[in-house]
Amino acid sequence: MKNILVIIGTRPEAIKLFPVILSLKAVNCNVQVCLSGQHVGSALSILSTFSITVDYQIEQTERDRTLSDLSSKIFNDLPYIFELAKPDLVIVQGDTTTALIAALCAFYCHIQVAHVEAGLRTDNKFDPYPEEVNRRMISEIASIHFAPTETAFEALRDKGDSYLTGNTGIDAVRLIKSSITPLVDDNDVVIITIHRRENWENLERICCSLDDLSRFYPAITFKFITHPNPELCNRIESCLALSSPIKLIPAMDYINFISMLSASKYVITDSGGVQEESAFLGKFAFVMRETTERFESIRNNLSMLVTPDNLIEIVATTNVNIQSSLIYGNGYAADTIAEVLSNEN
Repeated sequence: MKNILVIIGTRPEAIKLFPVILSLKAVNCNVQVCLSGQHVGSALSILSTFSITVDYQIEQTERDRTLSDLSSKIFNDLPYIFELAKPDLVIVQGDTTTALIAALCAFYCHIQVAHVEAGLRTDNKFDPYPEEVNRRMISEIASIHFAPTETAFEALRDKGDSYLTGNTGIDAVRLIKSSITPLVDDNDVVIITIHRRENWENLERICCSLDDLSRFYPAITFKFITHPNPELCNRIESCLALSSPIKLIPAMDYINFISMLSASKYVITDSGGVQEESAFLGKFAFVMRETTERFESIRNNLSMLVTPDNLIEIVATTNVNIQSSLIYGNGYAADTIAEVLSNEN
């Protein structure tokens, strides 16, 4: 029986890896789960919802807040966890600091690495930062690559064992849709999420443009779902005037977020995961970024890049009424991944 260790750092990793864990267990793989400590509370919340037990957890301190500190702690502790878990294979997801350091540590320990959501590219190493470099480095380390789209698969053409699977984030939406309370579509609500590091230095301008948009459409309620990072949350609160019509909503659990997103008019976001989820749910996404690695939704008129300077103009001239799309997968990517890994020697 193959012994697999799944390493999770952030909430998005937990969302996109819990379907993989469930599918691997369904084909009788021995799966263990390790949390890196990057986003403990939110990751645990996702996993516990699906009765997934955490076997190992790296304890981060309040001082371990920089990328360097986080990387050092993971790198120091993982070899010991590898000795206990004795994995034949380590699974990492996406482009986080946890994914990169876990992959590198596994390589140093001569453990095979499988990369879920491999092949995404913007070709700009500072956008997104540090994710673009992280995922490129993981591609050099991993021996098995699971690409979410044809574009990502093409980027991996020289990387050995690569498979086109769809995105496991769509699996997550499919699996939880039966758990959410159906809401009537609310054309009076717009969802906002902003969190990327490259937007931090521009946060005041972004918030001003969002505030202007909310005043331009007084009949619409704009709900800004804040990020769990307290520093970012405090900055957003300070950027938005007390008189702003925008409602700040504390970070919420995944099921409630998907329920709210599925009933909204459209979404303004810089999140890759939300860009995928909104396409599957049939909700247009205005992406507050200069570029995106998720070109498919742009090409299919399911999303559009915006800046603080052109936000109102683009929103005013865009038809946000779209249909649900399977461009990011049909919701069964994890089953394909599990089938591949269960048959690997």
